[in-house]
Amino acid sequence: MFNLNGNEENMRSDTKYLVTIFLMLWAGGAYAHPGHFNDMMGFFAGLSHPFSGVDHLLSMFAIGLLAGQRGGKAIMLVPVVCLLAMALACTAAISGLVISFSEMGILLTLVVSGVLLACRVKLSLPLLLPLVGMFSLFHGYAHGLEMPFNAKGFEYGVGLVAGSSLLLLAGMLTSLKGREKIVAYLGAATAVVGLSLLVV
Repeated sequence: MFNLNGNEENMRSDTKYLVTIFLMLWAGGAYAHPGHFNDMMGFFAGLSHPFSGVDHLLSMFAIGLLAGQRGGKAIMLVPVVCLLAMALACTAAISGLVISFSEMGILLTLVVSGVLLACRVKLSLPLLLPLVGMFSLFHGYAHGLEMPFNAKGFEYGVGLVAGSSLLLLAGMLTSLKGREKIVAYLGAATAVVGLSLLVV
């Protein structure tokens, strides 16, 4: 648990950890700013794309939180299911498949995952994995649609998986450190962001 009443050493450790996670996410978002890679395609475009919008960034981070919160086999299975579903949907989008409600699905990812985290609900794997797979299909499809027209599909896909993996890892590390309260607060904030984007 996030130790607000612990000794000075534990509190200092918690603070350093949270600052590190914040800087990691902020750096990714800064790198994803269009001005930084107008002329860069392929791998680096894919790598930075998960950081290019708050919806994508928070969704991948939240899925990582869910995996870490569940623990056990979820630590391995959730990222694998997530990344495979994303890759499949990204390929489908590049091939011309149309899913008209993908953006709505992305925002619902924020709301549902945020509520689960805020309420500290630990779904069983038979429920969690299909849910993560469905969420990831929406994200992968959107990433495929937004691939730069002159980027190479394979290199873009590899970069996309790498960038998404960083966010998943950040979420899992946050949960695995045993900070239940801070994870719940992050979940609540994620749900609020999702709801606000749905009504805008």
